[in-house]
Amino acid sequence: MLTALLSITDRDGPTPLGPGSLDRPAYARAGLRVLDWRRATSAEIVAADSSWAKRLHAGPARPVWRLVAAQEAHGGE
Repeated sequence: MLTALLSITDRDGPTPLGPGSLDRPAYARAGLRVLDWRRATSAEIVAADSSWAKRLHAGPARPVWRLVAAQEAHGGE
């Protein structure tokens, strides 16, 4: 299982993250099934205890997205 908190805004690059920005087919090609893609809650950001998130003021001043993915089950495994 993969759980990641991600944040990309206009200031960081050409394509900020948003509700429709996740390339699900790319994850599927990598053998991962996306289980969850949504804005992270303040509690999830705090629970990550990330010094980088704290420096970026993640959450209140900067949107953070939560990704949960799992390895696709393949026949015979």
